[in-house]
Amino acid sequence: MATKLDFSAVHLAGTQGLGAFGLELEEDGGLVAGARMTVGYGRREIERTATRLPLAQALNYSDRLDFLAAPAFNCALSTAFEELLDLEVPERAHHIRLILLELNRISSHLQFYVNLARVVGQHPLMNHCLRERERFSDILEMYCGSRLGFGAICLGGVVGDATDGWFFRIEKAIGALKDFLPELDMLLLSHPFFVERTRGLAPISREMVERWSLLGPNARASGVFSQDERSARPYCAYRGETLPALRFDPAFGDVHARVSIRAAEILQSATLIENAFRRIPAGNHRIRVGMEVSPAPGRAVASVEGPRGAITVLAEAGGGNCPANVRFFCPSSMAVQILPGLLRGIQVEDSFLVIHSLDISFSEVDK
Repeated sequence: MATKLDFSAVHLAGTQGLGAFGLELEEDGGLVAGARMTVGYGRREIERTATRLPLAQALNYSDRLDFLAAPAFNCALSTAFEELLDLEVPERAHHIRLILLELNRISSHLQFYVNLARVVGQHPLMNHCLRERERFSDILEMYCGSRLGFGAICLGGVVGDATDGWFFRIEKAIGALKDFLPELDMLLLSHPFFVERTRGLAPISREMVERWSLLGPNARASGVFSQDERSARPYCAYRGETLPALRFDPAFGDVHARVSIRAAEILQSATLIENAFRRIPAGNHRIRVGMEVSPAPGRAVASVEGPRGAITVLAEAGGGNCPANVRFFCPSSMAVQILPGLLRGIQVEDSFLVIHSLDISFSEVDK
């Protein structure tokens, strides 16, 4: 007879670091016989709020969708608004946006390893990952004065110009990060206990990726590389940039693959940042846009590759200075739908490891 295990949203929000969600498991003989996810605890109606504000102010609310991917949501919405305004962003601003987006990807993936290390009981590694992430939080704070909701990307460009001192701090942080990644591999990714536990656990096939519309690292871990917006539909300074190859073998599509690919993406992001340093042109970093600017009626769609996958924004203008409609399509919304099927049949103690391997942000899901 199955036993019901009910995890409250308050408990999970306080212990898992993913946001507020409810989880109900049916346990039978130590295995998960059924699973049910409950979302909606953090709903804030950000899309509705954005339609009541001028474009520049509505952009600030995109920070709140996911504090671990704030620049990506900023960039997606600002790109859509700039298309409505027919606004040409300076080339220097495009390169600074690329640097901010890749810094944020590194920071988000390090937070992923912080949460994962806590789940598997690797507390020393958790502290080491936090140490590395703090370096990148310091860099983002140095640029825009905030460590959480950055507001770094604005209409017409970026909020501030990049300085030589900022570039120097980034180079030092990337150097320290490259020294840390072999330690991460030794203590977690290649550790025999971790490999034995995660290899073959909750695999996702290419067919499942397409059926459930999975995006980002979760899709690439199963060998589907075609959905990376940076190469499929280049934007900002990614135009003309060839993505460095991921040092990763997507043979299994299991928990171990989903965990390992994020380390490969950290190295990829570091290379993209170093390439941007060599290519960044001189010039202005922003075109000033007033609060009362009103785009002509129309519709714009923009996609940006965030830390969890493609973030797509639909923005509509009705003739006033406030958008008529704003809609966000987030990768976590896709990933949360596949979870009940993935959990079924695994051991109960592995359930949170599988959940963390998908790197779901429940604030994204709730909006």
